[in-house]
Amino acid sequence: MPALENAFSYPIMLKLQDKKCVIIGGGVVAARKLKTLCEAKAQVTCIAPSFAQEFLETAALHSC
Repeated sequence: MPALENAFSYPIMLKLQDKKCVIIGGGVVAARKLKTLCEAKAQVTCIAPSFAQEFLETAALHSC
């Protein structure tokens, strides 16, 4: 199978208020996702074997 030369990005807008969302991982990228999901008022569950300090600080500032 040939490699794709131009990967297509599909933009999407979702209303996440009160929706259940899962973040897999606890690093700095997960911290950014946590922040935006909390700001959208989503119900967030995070699954990771460990969490980066930035993630823990973000979690402490936002409740979702």
